[in-house]
Amino acid sequence: MYINMSDVICQYCGEPWEYFHLKQELDSGERVLSGEGCPLCDWGENEEATHTSEWMSSLDRATDEDPLKYL
Repeated sequence: MYINMSDVICQYCGEPWEYFHLKQELDSGERVLSGEGCPLCDWGENEEATHTSEWMSSLDRATDEDPLKYL
């Protein structure tokens, strides 16, 4: 799996999502950015948040916004 610098990682399954795409998808994009999971992992229903540090790092790296906004 190739992770781009503008990708935000799902906190639950580790799937990379392009930040620009997340900002265009208002409801689901905000959920991924807020660490609620993603559509691929059913919004974290069946998994534990095992990618929290990668998710937080990707928020800092991929966004121009304050990452604390999404915590």
